Amino acid sequence: MTTDPADLDASMSFQVARQDSLEDHAERRLVRPGLILAFLFASSGVLALGLALVPALATTFRSTHGLTGGQVANLHNLKDLGAIVLVLAGPAILHRTGLAAALNAAVVTGLAGCGVFLVVPGMVGLLLGTFLHGAAYSLGMMAIVTMLFRLPAAYQRISAMFAAYGIASFLAPASVALLATPARGYAPVYILYAFVLVPILAAGVLLGRAQGPRGDEGASAGSARFLTKAQLRFWAPDLAAYSALMATETIVVAWVTSLAQYTYAASIASASALLSTLWIVHTGVRAWGDVAARWLSPRRVVLVGSVVAICGTAVACLGNMTLAYTGMVIFAVGMAALLPVYQGWVLSQIPSHVHPPMNAALCIGGTVSVTIMVWLTGLAVDVNTRLPFAVAVVLMLLVVVRVARVPQRASRSDQPRP
Repeated sequence: MTTDPADLDASMSFQVARQDSLEDHAERRLVRPGLILAFLFASSGVLALGLALVPALATTFRSTHGLTGGQVANLHNLKDLGAIVLVLAGPAILHRTGLAAALNAAVVTGLAGCGVFLVVPGMVGLLLGTFLHGAAYSLGMMAIVTMLFRLPAAYQRISAMFAAYGIASFLAPASVALLATPARGYAPVYILYAFVLVPILAAGVLLGRAQGPRGDEGASAGSARFLTKAQLRFWAPDLAAYSALMATETIVVAWVTSLAQYTYAASIASASALLSTLWIVHTGVRAWGDVAARWLSPRRVVLVGSVVAICGTAVACLGNMTLAYTGMVIFAVGMAALLPVYQGWVLSQIPSHVHPPMNAALCIGGTVSVTIMVWLTGLAVDVNTRLPFAVAVVLMLLVVVRVARVPQRASRSDQPRP
């Protein structure tokens, strides 16, 4: 998948927010909160860059190693698998090592991923490298979100972490366009990325020393909460719709450079610029999602956004790079706000104590759907580079049908919950 890590962050925050009241406030003041916030912002952006480089380099990987569409899809899936493994193992790692050490371990994992890309040849190196970068982002963001919620309330700027991912998603294809060439391949990209990771690691080590040992006595020792079978059945349509949205976004991001290069004969630089354009618009529009939801209601945002995204996807496939740029801008405008708005829409319908398992269900369901759909569209792209986008349109139509069948969604909050 290229699972959108910004949506994964929200589920992590619910796992760790309950630890906030147990934090020692004296320890917080050992380093100025503003400096910590700046460090967390930089760390999240740099780790997100490693995640975003995989789809940005998809066509470079393909041309350098002669990969099929299915093999490129496996790279996306290994990245997502790395993220999911650390979603499951992350809380135990944070409990044993402490937050600063866990974040440093994430950066070291990212450096290891760069080394693997540069040293290990062939498909093995690509698979292992993408897995490590997915794991690095997941572990790093879990530590970052936990540290963020332990800052004073005025500094708990979770929106900044979302913005950092958007910036990284823009910088990734831009760096590929500047550094990757048929002769040099992707090596210059990962050499530069490794140099960017080093100062983050150094700052993390200094932060850990300044704050001193941080015990984990406040970590929750309670057993995990799960959705009941009745709750899963009740919310299955919404879980499916959210998964379809996540898969749609991932499919378009994963294969838009292939559409540009193999259908419209665009250069690597031009294809990367197309992906950068998508992310620039996407990042700007996503920030307005909560405002739009207040103006129009979440249901209308999802309906209108889905229709706009469908139109954009269709326009991008009509025949040339000008239409591809136009279509991706339209797609980004429609798609950007849908995942956070839909997630918030679902969570607003349930009691707060059900939020953690619901977030976990949304995350896992989305990841499974993305893994399957990226693999299937990886097979389809070898037949025709427009086929993945046809799949994305079908998924969005299913979302429209689902949401249209719930005309009075707000009334469900008054209904008894399983």
